[in-house]
Amino acid sequence: MLNELYQIATMLEGQGLQALPVHPSLEPMKNAPLMVARLSAGGQPARLEVLNGEIAETISRVKHSSSGSSFPGVNLPLPLWDLTDAPTAESAKYLNELVGMLAKRDSSAQQISMAARALYSLGRPAQFKQRQQADFKKSVSELVNWLRDVFREAPDEVGNLKLLLDLVGEAPIPLQTFASFLANQIVSDLSDVGRVHCPMALDLLFGTLDWKERNEPLGSPPYFQKKSKRDQGKDGPRKQFVYLELADEDTRVGMQSTDIFSPYVPWRSVLRLEPARKQLANLLTSRRDDKESIRLPAGLAC
Repeated sequence: MLNELYQIATMLEGQGLQALPVHPSLEPMKNAPLMVARLSAGGQPARLEVLNGEIAETISRVKHSSSGSSFPGVNLPLPLWDLTDAPTAESAKYLNELVGMLAKRDSSAQQISMAARALYSLGRPAQFKQRQQADFKKSVSELVNWLRDVFREAPDEVGNLKLLLDLVGEAPIPLQTFASFLANQIVSDLSDVGRVHCPMALDLLFGTLDWKERNEPLGSPPYFQKKSKRDQGKDGPRKQFVYLELADEDTRVGMQSTDIFSPYVPWRSVLRLEPARKQLANLLTSRRDDKESIRLPAGLAC
């Protein structure tokens, strides 16, 4: 997909071959744990996994110059699940259990998952501001439709990317709906993401749960007031990237290459050396040739 194209350009440059100009809107993800949401045929998260930072920085996203919009890495506002509606004795109990589990190094992902489920049952879907919803729509509608046009005539080696773009572009899902589905999937898959990644997943789900200078009792009204302020952040609401992939990729897409890639990984579309170079030159540069410019949506023009 996009990642293979970007990696090919990097590998070519590393081997002393002629570097290709990559479109400035293509940017690698950060070296930080990254949640991958694999989408079902309906565009809903069906399975989650978390990539280590060393792997995450090798994959890329197309960014929109409008801050907060990109694809397939979408920047989601957090928390996805609101706990502040009605502080109760139960919320204090479950918060203490979950925060305690996270503080214990010997707690298991299964134990943390059970505590998170109990707390989740007391909350409700978060309500997002109009600007946040508009940013998400730019990612999954405007930007996706531009990419569908760019890759429409691309060969089968990038077929999984085309499938993902068609899946999302045919019926863009609103942020409110996507966030609710993702929150439910995090709770369902939390024990599978691994103990080390539970804090990151729970931060996306619930936002800030505890902080060093906290004096307010967990679950109390003053605690939730302070928590809301911390979730808003000093520079605006906090966000976390989630990377979208297909839940069921077409393993027929791609070709086994003995040029520079080994072994062949079916769900990663692999291109041979020369076609890959041409793909990058044609699809990801600011101009396809001296006569034709890639049509960029507003905000993407360089």
